[in-house]
Amino acid sequence: MKAAEIRPSKLVIFDIDDTLVHTQTKVHVIKDGQVVKSLNSHDFTHYKLQPGESFDFGDFRDAQEFFANAKPIIPMMHQLKRDIATGNRVVMVTARADFDDRELFLDTFRKYGVDMSRVHVYRAGNMTQKVQTEEKKKIIIRRLLDQGDYTKAIMYDDAVPNLESFVELKKEYPKTRFYAWHVSPEGEVSEYTRTNEDISRRGFLGGLAGAAAGVAAADAEAAKKKPADKNAQAMNTKIDPKYQLAQGDDLPVLSNNPRVEIAVQKAAKAHGITNPAELAQFMAQTNHESWDFTKLYQVGDKRVYGGKGLIQLTGKQNYAAASKFAGVDLVRNPNEAAKLGTALKIAIWFWKNEVRRYAKSPQQFMDTRLITRIVNGPDMNGLKDREEKFKRYLSIL
Repeated sequence: MKAAEIRPSKLVIFDIDDTLVHTQTKVHVIKDGQVVKSLNSHDFTHYKLQPGESFDFGDFRDAQEFFANAKPIIPMMHQLKRDIATGNRVVMVTARADFDDRELFLDTFRKYGVDMSRVHVYRAGNMTQKVQTEEKKKIIIRRLLDQGDYTKAIMYDDAVPNLESFVELKKEYPKTRFYAWHVSPEGEVSEYTRTNEDISRRGFLGGLAGAAAGVAAADAEAAKKKPADKNAQAMNTKIDPKYQLAQGDDLPVLSNNPRVEIAVQKAAKAHGITNPAELAQFMAQTNHESWDFTKLYQVGDKRVYGGKGLIQLTGKQNYAAASKFAGVDLVRNPNEAAKLGTALKIAIWFWKNEVRRYAKSPQQFMDTRLITRIVNGPDMNGLKDREEKFKRYLSIL
């Protein structure tokens, strides 16, 4: 008997230019055969053609230029990957038309670890309707909503007209909750407007998805939660003592579990994490995530691929990706991620493949907000604690 198909309940929509990546590509305004203006993505969205003017999208179709020069917006790129990992239906809706090399365009995202086989790209620039871009996007999104019984529709965009147009659709789909998020140039996300439920509690988010379900997937129950306290953040399984290494080498320690703390320092240094600022961030982040190096399971997270380890790895896709470096099939044996030996390897793997992808200089490693967004998400859980730990580690390292 064929198993019933599980259809995603959430539709997540990402703009591309100035939402996922920054580019220098221009749309040219033509009048009488001459270029009279050149607009970036943001300006293009707001520009109203005057009599006798037309748009020239030639530069916007150059896949090589896009591949070479598009710069990822770090928090939003992580938001995209996390939404894919949670099984939402994820699409990109762009003002661009077709590129001249489809695969090279997709490679721009693949090189940052995005599984583009699970994302469909819709191009408003291909549409022939004589309407503004926001109306074209609205038509595309309406078609998508008609294709599924979605409980939530979530949109990330840097352009207010696109968000306005999106929110207007909630009148047509009263059973669907609409979440419109405005993306700043730095990748910070703020709620554009209230939807059909009171979600003012989410007035400002840091730009990167939460580790479990992502900011876009946060639902009404988040409003019922009290501010996280020490017990709520703690993990529910202690580190097995057999994995605790003996204290030695006169390494500086700050935690109440120096044996594990020294093991983490040794592993970091052995794998090239030696710059004082970077090492201090590594120690501060793993200290916070493992509750002072004492626990490796997150309380209340009963998912098979829920948060485990020193870095609180989540999602089947991440477990699969970390398996090779860890030397353990974490998809078949996810609980191995909660053993210190494996947790150390996973933390190193994550740091080198995710954190270092976006933080490359000592100056960037001084920015605890940036590192926390990469590690944890836009709600910035425990930011104050992470900042304090970083300062303390930096002072002794």
